[in-house]
Amino acid sequence: MYYRLAALLIIMGMLGLLYQFDGEETHASESATIAMGFLIVCAYLIGSASTKIKLPRITGYIGAGLLLGPYGLHMLTKQTIADLDFINQMALALIAFYAGGELRITKLKTYKNTLISIISSQILIVAGVGFTLYLSQGYFTLFAGMNPLQIVAVVSLIGVVCMARSPSTAIAIIDETRAQGRVSEIVLGVTIALDVMVIVLFAITISLCETLFDTSAAWDSQFIYILLTEILVSVVVGVVLGFGLIRSMKHMQAILPIFLLTLGFLVVKFSYSLTEYLEHYHGIGLKAEPLLICISAGFIVQNYSQQGERFMKSLDKVSLLIYALFFSISGASLNIKALQSSWNIAIIIFLLRAIMIAVTTTGGAIGANDPKPARSLYWLGFIAQAGVTLGFAYEIARRFPDWGPELATILVAVVGLNQVVGPITFKYGLELAGETRGAISYRELVQKKHSHPI
Repeated sequence: MYYRLAALLIIMGMLGLLYQFDGEETHASESATIAMGFLIVCAYLIGSASTKIKLPRITGYIGAGLLLGPYGLHMLTKQTIADLDFINQMALALIAFYAGGELRITKLKTYKNTLISIISSQILIVAGVGFTLYLSQGYFTLFAGMNPLQIVAVVSLIGVVCMARSPSTAIAIIDETRAQGRVSEIVLGVTIALDVMVIVLFAITISLCETLFDTSAAWDSQFIYILLTEILVSVVVGVVLGFGLIRSMKHMQAILPIFLLTLGFLVVKFSYSLTEYLEHYHGIGLKAEPLLICISAGFIVQNYSQQGERFMKSLDKVSLLIYALFFSISGASLNIKALQSSWNIAIIIFLLRAIMIAVTTTGGAIGANDPKPARSLYWLGFIAQAGVTLGFAYEIARRFPDWGPELATILVAVVGLNQVVGPITFKYGLELAGETRGAISYRELVQKKHSHPI
């Protein structure tokens, strides 16, 4: 471990010297390329070191980003992070392919009752978080000047955002630990399903907020149909892409991992470009959702061909590099200043969300008659939050200039806490479930406590 620390210090020193002497003359593209190379090495070293103290690798990756980023040693600037955005696009597409590939019909049927029960119960998170914040409104400046109906709308919006999960984190932890079993399958299935559900609920809730805060605005139900159309179109495109992939994979061998990575990136770029084209030239506000496209494609390859196992192994071959970069950049993007300025309410929402997740998840599992060890562990996989939640925060700030930026700052701080704690709790839950290699199971832990009482 000491040689890794020495190597890390040497690399950071080299990066600091490079920026000190060549920072002004280095072109943006060259700077981003150099930063990416250093970031890969630093993330790998810190990620490997984190496993020595029983932490997930991605906690180390996030820590590397925080350390080198604009709120740490400032070796990665905000502009450099923006220049590396293509990494995020590739990573999200890769993660979406992987998520679709993990959704095996046979397993979904096996866990159908549990999935439905937990997903249904977690809708109560909106009510629990919203009701608690409404009762304690006097302690927060955010609600100053709002009438009771407006406060209800805002706390409901916060509750919906609290439902959001992080499929990328769940998949990365499952992939890292090679977890297989009931807990990992349930967490992944619920996380992906909720990701789609939350997008719909957020669109409805934020539209209600606009109506209540802008007296001249009228409720427009058309956006619901547009949203459902976007989801349907994305799924259909993903299904077509999936069957196209099945035919293409038969003719590819060694280049398949790179092909899938490139294809995912092109899907993201094409989706964004198509959205801009339709809106700019035809006035059509229809958005293709690249993550849904890739999830659908992965689902088709896994369940309607003999290529599923090869598809997943090909993704595994490029996952380590992409995860290291993606989570490091995510760590560098976490706004520490937001946490410093909003730590009190952020911690309250963080704890309230965790409590509601634990209560609703366990309640849903009990309702589905799940076995005791598993039903008490599911909730540990639902703490992490990432991409889509940050997108919600930025959208709130854009649409409500009076109070939106303050709420967005709070939500960014909450995401930071959840993304640091979430990977640790999920890995711990998988170890207790006995689903990771070399893990001690929940049952064994209980037996150990009884055989060696304190």
